[in-house]
Amino acid sequence: MNSLPTLLARARLAAALWRTPRPGQPIKLTAILTERCHLRCDFCRLWEAPQSGAPTREWLAFFRNNPFLRWVNLSGGELFAKEQLHELLLGIVAALPRLELLDFPTAGQRPAEVEAAVDALLVTRLPQLAVTVSLDGGPELHDQLRGVEGAFERAFDCFVRLRRRRSARCVVVAGCTLTERAEEQAETLSRELAHRLHDFEPAELHFNLAHHSTHYYRNTAFTALPGEGALAVLRRWPKPTGPLGFLERAYARLAPRALAEGFPPIGCEALRRTVFVGPDLDVHPCTIWEQPLGNLRDHDLSLERLLLQAPATTARATIERRGCPGCFSPCEALPAMAARPIATALLRR
Repeated sequence: MNSLPTLLARARLAAALWRTPRPGQPIKLTAILTERCHLRCDFCRLWEAPQSGAPTREWLAFFRNNPFLRWVNLSGGELFAKEQLHELLLGIVAALPRLELLDFPTAGQRPAEVEAAVDALLVTRLPQLAVTVSLDGGPELHDQLRGVEGAFERAFDCFVRLRRRRSARCVVVAGCTLTERAEEQAETLSRELAHRLHDFEPAELHFNLAHHSTHYYRNTAFTALPGEGALAVLRRWPKPTGPLGFLERAYARLAPRALAEGFPPIGCEALRRTVFVGPDLDVHPCTIWEQPLGNLRDHDLSLERLLLQAPATTARATIERRGCPGCFSPCEALPAMAARPIATALLRR
């Protein structure tokens, strides 16, 4: 059952997304804390030459300088390869008085550390926490795609630990990045989880589509991008209830149109409601379009100062005329759909 504080936090975040944001003050931030990782995935090549990322003290100064942020998505590489992560996570919550949602994915290779971090966050004032544990197929396929033997078992252990923390305030899902082997991924993973967990529900699986990105994944040589099989998985898979279910159903419905047109049907909110900050505090519009806009160190760690400069305003104009590379990445698509729920509901494939 949803608690009143959680419902209020969701309402505040929805209201913030629906309103036109103040220029230079996005609602959602995707921050890549480090490119270090415990795995060797084929669809992400950051591990070949990873940046360790800005030190924790500098990240904390950045968050203190941008207190307007409402939704923070932390990623890597692998979050739990970042030094002083525990201090950083608690510091982010303390630095952002208007924070409504903190979410992050993990490859789950250090289950005890992930569990301890979630427990620590749940005793703070953080209204909502969402954690995705990456599971990309059954044990053999997952380890093959992730490039490290035993990766599935560690990720599964992490998923089981975090499932015990699930509540209205703490959402935990298994996240699967679909490639050209999408149907095999969905079938082997769902079968394995159903076998191991007596209360497993198919809606606990959340899917996204593998993309090319020169800066987020550095994977332009990856040739196994998802096709019709992935779209079929998205269409048929059960969705959760509530706001997340609405967004996931819309994502599945609109994915064929987005891939055919090369641009999200609902439009894109990059550099208006959302922004991407890389490990060394370089700012880009999003996870897919590299387009460097400057480094936050040159703007007193202020997003607003950087985003009001000519490179950012020019990039936003390019996005509005659909001149960017285009994508249907959940990092960008879900906030855009949440900002326009009625238009999203009315859009057809």
